[in-house]
Order: sequence, then structure tokens, then C-alpha cells
Amino acid sequence: MLRNFSIGGRSATAFGLIGLFVLLVGGVGIYSLDALASRFNLIVDHRSPALVTIKQIESQFFKLRLENANILQATPIERGDYESKYNAAKKMLDNALQAMHSLAKAADAQQLIADIDTDIRQFYILQNKQMDLLNSGQVQAAMAMQNAQMKTIRERTAGFIDKLEVFQVQRIKDSQKEADQMINRTMWFISLIIVLAFACVVVFAIVLTRALVKPMKVAVDVAEGIARGELNQVIVDNGKDETAVMLNALASMQTMLHHTISQIQYSASELTGTADQLSSVTAQSNHGMAQQNEQLEQSSSAVTQLSASIEEVARNANATSLEAREVSQIAADGKQKVDLNLTMVKGLLGNLDSSVKGLNTLTGDISNIGTVLDVIRAIAEQTNLLALNAAIEAARAGESGRGFAVVADEVRALAHRTQESTEEIEQMIKSLQAGSHNTVTAINSSYEAAQKAQTVAQESGEVLSHITSSIERMNEQTLAVASTTEEQAHVSKEVDSSILRIKDLSNEMSAGVNQTEASSMQLAKLADNLNRLTREFKV
Repeated sequence: MLRNFSIGGRSATAFGLIGLFVLLVGGVGIYSLDALASRFNLIVDHRSPALVTIKQIESQFFKLRLENANILQATPIERGDYESKYNAAKKMLDNALQAMHSLAKAADAQQLIADIDTDIRQFYILQNKQMDLLNSGQVQAAMAMQNAQMKTIRERTAGFIDKLEVFQVQRIKDSQKEADQMINRTMWFISLIIVLAFACVVVFAIVLTRALVKPMKVAVDVAEGIARGELNQVIVDNGKDETAVMLNALASMQTMLHHTISQIQYSASELTGTADQLSSVTAQSNHGMAQQNEQLEQSSSAVTQLSASIEEVARNANATSLEAREVSQIAADGKQKVDLNLTMVKGLLGNLDSSVKGLNTLTGDISNIGTVLDVIRAIAEQTNLLALNAAIEAARAGESGRGFAVVADEVRALAHRTQESTEEIEQMIKSLQAGSHNTVTAINSSYEAAQKAQTVAQESGEVLSHITSSIERMNEQTLAVASTTEEQAHVSKEVDSSILRIKDLSNEMSAGVNQTEASSMQLAKLADNLNRLTREFKV
């Protein structure tokens, strides 16, 4: 079935399918890299900054509470300094809240930040009232407000901030999970395409080579059989490609040669009978003249046979030259297909190199997330330091600073949770880096396989070039043989003409009977030579 199509069509189909696999690998790689970059950009540009902002809100809110507690415990002289620190913390908290409003996209996050904003505004109002009580000397009333209304708002706001932080960390985990799933799907799909492409290359190499080599071997065997004189070979080929056309041409040539040799054998048999009859009539002619004529006839017969053989060699050389030209053209077409395959493999190498560069850029972006984690870790350390300062102030205040110590404990717990969250995110980033490394390794393996395919294509091109050169040299040698045999045929004809002129002179000197005897002997020997030559063929 495969040989019903031309060699060029089969080769174009095979290389076209290989090119399709190359386009699939490149397209899937580019699409996956783009989607993966979008996931990482979402983490880097939105979700990580949102988490950092939440940490800033949490830190500044507790700093606000700390400075508020310091104001309550401070003397009127120290109160101004603590009020300045309180206002600075308040300003940074407002900035963080404003930034978080712009970063919050999900409905749950927007609701939580709205609740936090509302409670903080109420905390500001109560703190202003508290300051009025302090300024009027009502310290106990201010302390009562601190431990009642303001405590409720503090605890509720801290709860909202914790929920917002947990929500944002979960969003980052979801993005990481989606990125991992996409990486796994991409690696699986690319690996499948590579395996299919390799299997197709192996199948095409085996099938196309067999479809070309097998009929060529049959053609060579047939040509060698004809050269040995075997004209009874059975040549059957049902294909429609170029090799089938060549085999059909050889079959036609064998049929024509078989017919010609059969006619020559029949003519030789008839000639033998006629020569025998002439020999019996002229048997008693002059013996000496008969010997002379016999020698002349033998010489003429040998030259004629030599001339016919030389002409046959010249015809065979010309036919071989034509076949060599056809084979040279087929080899040149094969080299063009191999060059096309080499160009496509080079394109595959370029696409794989671009994919490796994109993954390296992605790895750099993941490393940048580590910088954000360093910022978060620094904020946690600063929060821990604030907790330490609060504990010192609580110890200094004694019994009246017990509430202050509670705040310090909450700040330390906050710092501890922040460090744990930072470690979890760091583990996520390491997992992303490992996935990116595995993807780079897989694409590098594809790159090495494509380089090996390129090497095989180059070697195939070189082999076809050597074959073409060898066929051209064989063609030149065949043409040289044909030219030489034509010259020999011309010389043999001249020799034959000289012998005929001598024979004419001898015949003029011979009697009519001797001429008849010589003719009969010549006919007998010609018939014998024809029979001997035709017996070399198997018909």
C-alpha cells in the first residue's frame, strides 16, 4: 500500500508529521510558560504585597495600642513624647489601610478590610475621648475605658486582622497549587509528544527505508540476471512509485531481448541446414583453395563476431549510464529531504532554547519572592522587639502595667505566628523552585534529543552526498567505456572490410565450385557461432 505513493510524497508526509510534533511541543511550552508566569505575577504583584500590607496593619495596630498604653502609664511630662509616637503609628496604619483597600480584590477580603477600617475608626474616637479624660485629670475613667470599650474593639480588630491574614495566605497557597498542577500537566503533555515523535521517526525510518531498499535490491538482482543471460526471470511489481516504473522497464527490456534471441536461434537452425546441403554438393572441390577460403571465412567470422560483441558492450554501457543518472537524481532528491529535516530540527533547537530562557527568568522571579519574605521576617522581628519593649514597660509599671503585659504577650504571639507563616511561604517557594528546575531538566533532555536527531540528519546527508559522487564517477567511467567500445567497433569494421576485399580477390581467382564451397562453409560457421552465442542465454 505504501508503494502506491511516490517517494517524494511519502517523504513530505513523514517530515510534515514530524514538523507538526515540533510545533505542538513549542506551542504547549509557550502557552504553559505564559500561564505559569501569570500565576507568579499574581503572587508577586498582588498577593504577596497584600500579605505584607496585612502584616504592616497588624504591626502598626499593635504599636498603636502599645503607645496608647504608654500614654496612660506616662507622666504628664512624658505623655507628649508618647503622643508623637502614637500619631506616627496612626499615620502609618492609615496608609497601610488605604493600600490594602486598593489591593483587596476578593469580596471576603474587601469585607474584612472594611470591618477592620470601621473598628479602627471607632478606636480613634474612643482614644480621643480617653485623651480628653486624661487631660481633665480623670485617669481612672480613662483606664476603665481602656479595659472595657477599647479592649472589645482591640480584640475584635485583632480577630479581623488574623482572619484577613489567614485568607491571604490561603490565596497564596491556592496560586501555588494551580502553578504546580500546570507544571505537572505541561511536563506530562510535552513528554507524551516527545515519545510519540520519537516513535514516528523510528517507524518512518524503518518503513520508508524498506520501501526504497527492497525494490532497488530486486531491480539490481534483475539487472544482474539479465547481464548473466537469464531472460526467463519473473518480474512482478504492483507498486506505483519510481522503483516500480524502473522494474517495469526492466521487465519490458527482458521481454524484448527474449524475443530477439529466440528469433536468432531459429534463424541459426535454418542456416545450419542450408550450409550442410551446400557443403555436401561442393565436398570434392579443390582442397587447397578450400583451405585458403576457409581461413578467410574464419577471419571474417571472428571479426564480425567481435564487432557485434563490441556493439553490444557499447549499448550496455549507454544503458548503464542512463540508469546511473536516474539513481543519482533519486539520491539528490533524498539529500534535499534530509536537508529539510535538518532545518526543522534546528528550528526545534531554537524553540527549546527559548523555553529554557523563559524558565530561567521565571526562576529569577521566584527568587525575588524571597526578598519579600525577608521584608516580612524583618517586620516580625520588629514586632518581637516591640513586644520586648512592652514587657519591659509592664515590668516597670508594676501592678498597674498588668494590662500592658497582656498586650506584650499578644504581640509576641503575633510575631511567632508571623514567623511560622513566613516559613510556610518559604517552603512553598522552594517547591516552586524545584518544579521549575524539573521543567528545565525535561526541556534540556528534549534539547539533547533534538541535537542527536540533527547529528543523524547531517550524517545521512553526508552519506547521500558520497553516494551521489560515487554514482557520478561510475557514470563517467561508463561513458568512457562506451566511447572506447565504439572506437573498437569502428576499427573492427575496417578490419572486416579489409578481409572482405581479400576474400573478393580470392574469389576472383577461385573457380565457381570453390566459391560455392567457401560460401557453404561460411554459412555453416556463422550458424554455429549464432547457436553458440544464443546458448549463453536462458530463454
